[in-house]
Amino acid sequence: EALAPGQSFLDVGCANGHLLESMARWAGIEPYGLEISPELAELARRRLPRWGERIWVGNALDWLPGRRFDVVRADLVYVPVPRRRELLEHLLSYADRVVLGVFNEERAHLGREEQVGGWGFAIAGRSERSHPDTRLAYRAFWVDA
Repeated sequence: EALAPGQSFLDVGCANGHLLESMARWAGIEPYGLEISPELAELARRRLPRWGERIWVGNALDWLPGRRFDVVRADLVYVPVPRRRELLEHLLSYADRVVLGVFNEERAHLGREEQVGGWGFAIAGRSERSHPDTRLAYRAFWVDA
């Protein structure tokens, strides 16, 4: 819901590249990945050799890609609480849109979304899906640069 076919898509914390592979198939995006673990990045490169040069090793808090991306997907849990706003601001310096999630959250609360809104960012869109535990929902939301 947050992206269109042909857009560049960077998955921050891409691990073995499964989401890159899936998003390319489901949404027709141009996949890129960033992983802090060299071993996981290498696994992703071995799994997805056609995109190997698009999978980088780095810390999302200070990594600079040298290009802009249409959409970056990340989650705030990657960094300590005091640096979460800094992560979002940094990602928005090279992304037109940052999607946060998908994560599990109690239906009665909009914890991460309220936190980001409290920092002064406008929520540009959101998505919610059912969770097997009816008290929870799978959620994602996004912020535009």
